[in-house]
Amino acid sequence: CLDSCTKILSNNHYWKKALERRFPSLAPKIEVLTNSIDEVSFLEKKGLSFCQKYLVYAGSFRLSDKRRTVQALLSPLVKALKSSSIKKIILIGRFNDADFEEINYLKASYKKEVEIETLGEMSKSQLFSYFSSASGLLLSSHSYNALPSKFFDYLGVEKPILGFCLRASVLSFYLEKTEACWDVDLEFPEQAEIRSFLKASSCERKLVRRNLDFLSRDFFKEKLLSFL
Repeated sequence: CLDSCTKILSNNHYWKKALERRFPSLAPKIEVLTNSIDEVSFLEKKGLSFCQKYLVYAGSFRLSDKRRTVQALLSPLVKALKSSSIKKIILIGRFNDADFEEINYLKASYKKEVEIETLGEMSKSQLFSYFSSASGLLLSSHSYNALPSKFFDYLGVEKPILGFCLRASVLSFYLEKTEACWDVDLEFPEQAEIRSFLKASSCERKLVRRNLDFLSRDFFKEKLLSFL
């Protein structure tokens, strides 16, 4: 099937290299086409970009990756929050019993430092209203090659982004090259990076301006047509 393809598309250069190593004969056919931004969703959030003192994490934990735990996200963050004006974290998504057990344990353990609120799945317009009014946005990934789609959802919302990821992963690469994004090593989380993110997140009504033309739907369509 792959031999008969004209082009094989990957959403990042890490996957491209992995495919080229596995299928050397197909290397000339493999191209990178990064996800685009859902511009309709960003139009819906206009007028909702006031800043409230909370951080938002959207997604799942163990349901999508057994290595992704709530504690790996919250423990280093709560330590830095002790000296921040932000005292609330909202977790939005699908969580299993193990996640809720861990969340309840952490709520009790950290109740003096931070309020932890959980919300279930919701419509995209509701989700973007939370993104737009948050102080900052949180990501977590245990993969070297996968670039979370949530990263692209976050990018068009003009707020700081903090990603907990593996050093030298594709998510780390994109966070480091994008304005107002911070990456923290999951294995050895650096408090200085987290504090820098929290400082940026604490600025009242300060929006992040990013050059995202390369992620627009028009750019995506033009590049896709160039492969045909």
